Parts: sequence; structure tokens; C-alpha cells
Amino acid sequence: MTPLENSLSAFHSISLSEMDNVKLMQRIDTKYVVNVSLLPTILEQLHTTYRILEIKGNRQAKYKTLYFDTSNLNDYHTHHRGKANRHKIRMRQYIDSNLYFLEIKKKNNKGRTTKERISINQFSNNLADFNDFLERHGISTKDYNPSLLNSFSRITLVDTDNPQRITIDTNLTVTHPVKNIHKELKNLAVIEIKQAQRSRSLFASALKEHHILPKSISKYGIGIAMLYDTVKYNRFKSKLLYLQKITQNQ
Repeated sequence: MTPLENSLSAFHSISLSEMDNVKLMQRIDTKYVVNVSLLPTILEQLHTTYRILEIKGNRQAKYKTLYFDTSNLNDYHTHHRGKANRHKIRMRQYIDSNLYFLEIKKKNNKGRTTKERISINQFSNNLADFNDFLERHGISTKDYNPSLLNSFSRITLVDTDNPQRITIDTNLTVTHPVKNIHKELKNLAVIEIKQAQRSRSLFASALKEHHILPKSISKYGIGIAMLYDTVKYNRFKSKLLYLQKITQNQ
């Protein structure tokens, strides 16, 4: 058992059905990035506060995500420009539970994230099959095609007393959906604190004790910047350098 697996084993488990009151489809997200070697030390402080999602005996769930964008990567560039009102379109596979969803993730100028989704049977490269759902949310599928595929392992912690979810993503790999190019972000952990309203978080306090402060990061934005040679990424350059620095620090 690895040090991370050992630290996860100390948490009491929670099932998917028990998480119904913390779905947080409308929420405020706060992100952090750390070297995975720090996770066991951080997690050992939090066993009595949070429960861990367990599915079929697994406490590190496997995910795959297929993102869509226009031919000129308009959604990526909207994010790169720092525009507050933006969205992402993606299909996500929850591998351990064999579930697929088409999701629209929107962020507004007040920092709130809203997610809408519908169940689908499998990944598809053709968004036109889902026109009704997308157009209901103000999105035209014209010119949208697969732009990025990623995979990662996710740890989900839940505080049911103070509705809050923590996701910790590791083993992140990004892949170009057309070209045979993929890159691994080894030793990286992306942590996200998800709350209905911004409030005190013991997880955030534990991170602060280790001098880890919030860091805005998008797995989609970073993935595009890493895989597309001609894309503009000057606003993400400092983040890429930061990721490189922390993943090299053991």
C-alpha cells in the first residue's frame, strides 16, 4: 500500500446516494495545485472531518473527459483572455460506475460555477445529436468538434455537516483527439474545494498551514496550451512554469 492509499484508508466512506445533498451543481470553486508527495501529510489532519467517496471498493475513481471547442478554439481563447462569463462543453465517463454524461460547465462574472448535464450512452464526436439540450442552454453546436481528451484519478471527500466537496485529481494525462500526441503531468495533484457559498473550510486551513494558497488553473486550458503548437498561451505561461516547478519538488 502506498503512503497515499494508506492515508485514504483512514477515512470513513460515503456512497453516491448519500452524497445527494452535496451535489453542488451551482457553487463556488477554489483550486489549488500541489505535488502528490504532500497529500498524505495534508490528509492525515482531516480524517475526522471528511468522508471519502467509495465505489465498488475504490477510493480513487477513474475519469475520462472529452472536451469540445470550435475550429478556432473560441472557448479556449475566451478563457485565455480572462473573460468572466464563459463555458466548457464536455462528455465525461465515470469509469468505475460505467456512467456517461454530456455536461455544460458555466462560470459567471461573480465567480460562481453552474453545471448542467444529461445522461448519455457513450462518447460521441457529434454534438448535433444533443442539439435540444445544448440549445436550451444557449449553445449552438455549429463548428464544435472534439478538442481535448484527458484522463485522471479522482479522490472525493465530503463534509455533509457543512455542505462541501473536495476533489483531488492525480495521474492527469492530456491527449490530442486527432494527432497521436499525449502528455502526462506526473506528480501533480489538482485540488478543488466546492461550496454553495464561500465559507470556512478545514481543508483550506490545512493547505494554508503548508503554505499552499489558491491557484486558478484549468485542466482544459493547460491541456490545450501543452498540445497545440500554434495556440496563443502567454497568459498561461506562468502557470505552466509553476506546474513544472512544483511537480519537480519532491
